[in-house]
Amino acid sequence: MSSELKLEISPIDEREMQHNPQSIVAKLDETNLLFLQEYILDNLPSLDGGPSVSNLSLTNFRFDTSKLNGSFRLKFQIERQYCCSDIESCANDYLDFDFKLQEKTLIAKAEYFDWSLTN
Repeated sequence: MSSELKLEISPIDEREMQHNPQSIVAKLDETNLLFLQEYILDNLPSLDGGPSVSNLSLTNFRFDTSKLNGSFRLKFQIERQYCCSDIESCANDYLDFDFKLQEKTLIAKAEYFDWSLTN
């Protein structure tokens, strides 16, 4: 599927964001979290095991104070539980976001890349 994901996160305090980039994850409201999870699940090659997204963390934060834009990597885990066989699995993945800051709103865009090998 892989279309572009766009999140609008507010309110964002520029100074807090620079000193503590994890605050961006903390500012994700229920609507953004649901939209993020749906986007990721829609791009998975299989929904076997009832996948869910957890353990969000932000890395590789960059911010240009003169242009009010930047980038970050949102890392997450995709957890699955296969009830019939009582097997659980977990995979790490990420989305690379580019963002711009408009007043107190962070507008972040990313596109999912499917790392699955299909021969």
